[in-house]
Amino acid sequence: MYPVISMLRRAAGTVVYIRQEHTTLTNGRLAMQVDRATAWANLETEKWESTSTEIPLFQLIVTASSSEDAAYKLTIKENDLSEKIKAADLLYTLILGPETETCEDGVYTRTFRAGVVRGFFRHPRDAVVLKTVPPKERQRATYRRLPSGVIHERR
Repeated sequence: MYPVISMLRRAAGTVVYIRQEHTTLTNGRLAMQVDRATAWANLETEKWESTSTEIPLFQLIVTASSSEDAAYKLTIKENDLSEKIKAADLLYTLILGPETETCEDGVYTRTFRAGVVRGFFRHPRDAVVLKTVPPKERQRATYRRLPSGVIHERR
């Protein structure tokens, strides 16, 4: 199985990898719990939805004649999703489930589940709920004294 390096994966502030046991079944769809209500991307309609504490995971499937083509098509699909939800302009967390690739009669099928939520979240060990990552306190820059006669320009 070839790796997928798409804009959706590269531009994410945080990528959280989950297993089946970390999800819940909500309205016939797998979902991930978050600790506060936040906006999430509907990957079927390719639009941002209102806030919720349950982030649905959407199944993405591509088929191709080779494993390389399947990875290439999945990269194109993820890049299109990234453009349509304007992910490059936002701070978001990408939730990725297990990725599988099967081959039947020379047709490769690549499948995985994904969810996109605004903000930064982390996945505590053995927890079912994603936790918000608090912003770190800004450290004040420290400058050391320069020898006399040295001119330093701050921009």
